[in-house]
Amino acid sequence: MTSPELQPAEEPPARRSVDRRDVVGTILLLVAHLGLLVISALIGAVMSMGEPCPPPGCYGDTWTDLAVVLLLPLAGLVFLGDLVAAVVLLALRRPATLAPILGCVIQGTLLATAVVLANAV
Repeated sequence: MTSPELQPAEEPPARRSVDRRDVVGTILLLVAHLGLLVISALIGAVMSMGEPCPPPGCYGDTWTDLAVVLLLPLAGLVFLGDLVAAVVLLALRRPATLAPILGCVIQGTLLATAVVLANAV
């Protein structure tokens, strides 16, 4: 009879190897997403400057303000979520390229929505 403290310890499970292409692809996609974030910030700044309009018909300013308010904070949150998801997936040694791809698609959709809202009069 053996006591529980004398039994051999279990070996930890083997760690999955990290695919270098996944890491490089994830980093490149995060850099692309950062580029989209910078473009969104520049477009938001240009939209917020706007041209002065005559007093009786300034209805487009409300839509432009809404577009800028939606674009800048949401773009930053999407990038932050994208970055955190990619780092967590890489730390767990799982494929992480889907997170930046999804983030870029969401960022592009936000950008297109903001442009459409700013041009709605």
